[in-house]
Amino acid sequence: MRKRTFEFQCPRCGKTFSMVRDTLLLRGSIGPEYERLKTNGFFLHQCQNCHQVFPLQYPLIYRDVEQKFSILLTEQKKVDMLPEGRSILCRNSEEFLFAFHCLDAGQDVGRILRLQKSISEKERQEMKLKDIDPAAGVAVFQSENKEVLVRLPE
Repeated sequence: MRKRTFEFQCPRCGKTFSMVRDTLLLRGSIGPEYERLKTNGFFLHQCQNCHQVFPLQYPLIYRDVEQKFSILLTEQKKVDMLPEGRSILCRNSEEFLFAFHCLDAGQDVGRILRLQKSISEKERQEMKLKDIDPAAGVAVFQSENKEVLVRLPE
């Protein structure tokens, strides 16, 4: 893991603070970070001043050497050197977590994206991917008031 200090500002109260965050996560060497990715809490922070929970945005590379994929969160339009294997370039934490859930479960990102679009149209509301359980063969999508389990296509 590599760490870097970032400066953030609370969107609610405007308080600024510095925080050391990981910029490189390797699948085999992370413990609690992996669980925070799985539960979608990795990019969230609670302001110590006003207690507002808000997302943090900063550069991050997640690398799974065994499955040969990398997920890069960056605002750069072009990345000169990509890691070996599949690489997914993400512009925000929501895209990053979507790609993480798909690839970590051994699923194709495009296929799950099409499934999400189909479920959103059927439910007539935006449904976001919460998790994928490859052992059970299901993906879990949620909105503000509903959770839907969908069988993964074979």
